[in-house]
Amino acid sequence: MKRTCIVATLALLVALAPGLQARDDEQVTRLRQQQNLISSINLLNGLHLSGEQVRRLLEINLEAEALRNGYNAANAEKMAEAERLYRELEESFAQDRPAPEESERIAQQLHVQLIEAERAYTEHIAELGNEIEAMLTEGQRRTLVEFKPCLIPPRDLREPSRAGQASPTSGGIKILERYREVMQRAEEIKKQGWQRSAEHSSSYYARPAAASSRRYYAANRAREVFAERFFPRYFERIEFIVGEMSESEKRAERERVMAILDRAAAMSEEDYSLNCEALGAELMAPVEREEAELRDARITLASRRGMPGRAANFLIKKNLIPILEQRAAQYAATPD
Repeated sequence: MKRTCIVATLALLVALAPGLQARDDEQVTRLRQQQNLISSINLLNGLHLSGEQVRRLLEINLEAEALRNGYNAANAEKMAEAERLYRELEESFAQDRPAPEESERIAQQLHVQLIEAERAYTEHIAELGNEIEAMLTEGQRRTLVEFKPCLIPPRDLREPSRAGQASPTSGGIKILERYREVMQRAEEIKKQGWQRSAEHSSSYYARPAAASSRRYYAANRAREVFAERFFPRYFERIEFIVGEMSESEKRAERERVMAILDRAAAMSEEDYSLNCEALGAELMAPVEREEAELRDARITLASRRGMPGRAANFLIKKNLIPILEQRAAQYAATPD
């Protein structure tokens, strides 16, 4: 992922280079804007929106653009006047002398009025962001909350199954399948050991030698080794969400998880294929529940503050409109 830092590194090098007076602040700003837009496009791609979602996101962006234009038109004269008065104040204060009282009074009034206008505009954008979040699936909401700005999209954004579009139980199913593979391989190794012992049953020492081989010993410990490797990361994930767990809580959760894994390992291929979704959901139920509550809490917090959340910050952008228009037209030509 080193390439993801290209723009950030470039900006840092520019900032630290000799002769700061030669720095092109406008160019740095443009680079940052490009990086932000690329991040938004990466998130847009990673959400794998349906045709209807693309059309609705386009409508929301057009509404946001209308709000932006309305805000600029309504406040253009005030901003121009404020800019003139701010320059007057700056010149007076730079010479350590008081500014005209009338200029100070009007500048302060304009300052308050522009703050109120900005607050109203921001609240409208936040509401549009809430509409975006409301139309997303649970998997898409997970992708949105966990998204980190990036120049080069990581693998989990490129693949729908890794970006949250798959069933929320997909992570549990992967764990089940891995455990089944481990236990099936262990059984094969143990059977091979007993077969070799049977072939050399005339030798008194043949069976103990076969049974004490490294592979046979490892096969007998397969369940224990899997648990030793799996649970530290599993509990780390849970504790990141819910806080530190007591030893008794960990012990109970470990027993619950291992019971589900053992049930899955004991099933035939046919039974497992019929029950893997339910087992995966049962396995990951506590994690999914806590993560869903955390995602909702983050979204609700931004909403209560009247501030734009992640959806508004990443997915409401003027430069996204042409992209959304093109994709909406593609979906219209090829319906879902």
